[in-house]
Amino acid sequence: MEAHGDQEYRRKLESVTQELLRSYETLSCLYRSAGQLARQREPRKVARLILEEGLDMTQATRGAFLGPEGAILAGQGLDEVPPGFHERCVVPARPLFRNDPDPQGGLANVLVVPLLGTEEGLGALVLADRKEPFTSVDLKLAMALAAQGAVALENLRRAEEVHEKNRRLERALEEVRATQAELVQSERLATIGGMAGKIVHDLKGPITVLSGYAELLEGAAGQLAPADVGRYARTMREAGGRLQELVTEILEYARGRSVALKPEPWTFPELFDALAACVGPLVLAGKCRLETIRPSSGAVRVDRARIERVVMNLARNALEATRPGGEVRLSGGVGGDEAWIDVGDDGPGVPPELRDRLFDPFVTSGKDEGTGLGLAIAKNLAEAHGGRLTLLDRSPGAHFRIALPLARRDEDSRED
Repeated sequence: MEAHGDQEYRRKLESVTQELLRSYETLSCLYRSAGQLARQREPRKVARLILEEGLDMTQATRGAFLGPEGAILAGQGLDEVPPGFHERCVVPARPLFRNDPDPQGGLANVLVVPLLGTEEGLGALVLADRKEPFTSVDLKLAMALAAQGAVALENLRRAEEVHEKNRRLERALEEVRATQAELVQSERLATIGGMAGKIVHDLKGPITVLSGYAELLEGAAGQLAPADVGRYARTMREAGGRLQELVTEILEYARGRSVALKPEPWTFPELFDALAACVGPLVLAGKCRLETIRPSSGAVRVDRARIERVVMNLARNALEATRPGGEVRLSGGVGGDEAWIDVGDDGPGVPPELRDRLFDPFVTSGKDEGTGLGLAIAKNLAEAHGGRLTLLDRSPGAHFRIALPLARRDEDSRED
């Protein structure tokens, strides 16, 4: 009796051990499939993986994965599914469990499990033709696998929705930017149109000078002394230069921020010397003194002609604000990751009411001539270099700072 009891105990122990091993293998399968499903990026690959895992776990020989409309997204041994599976399983979202070892045509021993999304059915897993009938354990395993697949498909769908929303937002943002650019350009041109009277007035002065002196030269041909001819020619050249400056300012403002730069490497002291050489004669011609404070270090990449234009514009403004015998200061320095050039004068300074809109187009302070575009264009040119143009809080006089980014070491080495 004792031996018989021991044998019975061993059989039960072996049975429980086998059951535990099967459960462990099943859980390992589910764990593995969860990781694989999380890495998939296409619905059809998810469908294929769910089908393969379902066949492996249940030992079914044939199967298919049905999409939400009943179409086969993945199949093994099944090119079509008997009618009714979609209506009986996917639509009502409930499993179909049928054991029939010898059906009259069709599939033997069928298990169909729906995949449920948050709002609708996502499809169904069809497992069939297993040698042994499906059990409630098989149903639970298939439902657990289907739940994993539903999560993977739902995540893919949501990810695609997010991507599509991002694409729509990017398209909308591009449209907004394009529209904004058009509006800015339209506003810019409208501003020019609104100031047409002032622009015409400014252009009329040098044109009148050119016409008047041209008539003098034509009417007195052969009667003028060489000195008078030379003086008239210089006056006409100056008027032509002023006319060219006015036209250039208007065109540059009308084009907006699209500044085509031709940057070149400069040591900052060399650039400063070149700028001072341009400003010096201008200041002397205006019967003022020029004080310079030269920087000793630094390197920049700039379009010299454009930066020269900014400095000359500020220098002209300084001369117009300074009485004869006054002083214009040009100084440079380096701080942090910037090089800076200051242009200042000892004139009356900028009125407080103009400080906030000084860089707006057509804003002038006590000037009888000019379009009022100079500072707006100068600010645009500084920003095109990655820098900025600001009015410093100093007195007496007006003091402007052009800040430019220092050249990086890798840029310097490439130039070398």
